[in-house]
Amino acid sequence: MEEVKQIDQTLKSDKKNVERRSYYKKNQKKILAYQSNLLECECGSEVTRSGIYRHRTSKKHVSRMEAIEKMWVDKDEEEEEEEIVWTRIDCACCYKSIKRDSREHDECLIIDDVIYCGDCC
Repeated sequence: MEEVKQIDQTLKSDKKNVERRSYYKKNQKKILAYQSNLLECECGSEVTRSGIYRHRTSKKHVSRMEAIEKMWVDKDEEEEEEEIVWTRIDCACCYKSIKRDSREHDECLIIDDVIYCGDCC
């Protein structure tokens, strides 16, 4: 019984192989044209459709993707870090010199373009 199943299995697989070969022969030009289309990979390389999987496992692709990822991480870190600008302000009332950074803008009062320290004024 098992031998019959194995024979049926091999006949089915042979039939499928024959069908695949005949389909390929009939449509060979279309298939080759489709497979030879150039695709642009995420890393920037141009690769044929048939070679994209092999390319994605190559050293060239892996190193380029690491560089791209590192570049994006660096940009994100730059955006997260807010640049702090330190300035010295002289109060118009008490003439006190105040060191202030760009984040502390509520500490000083500006009235009619005159800066007051906010402590005593």
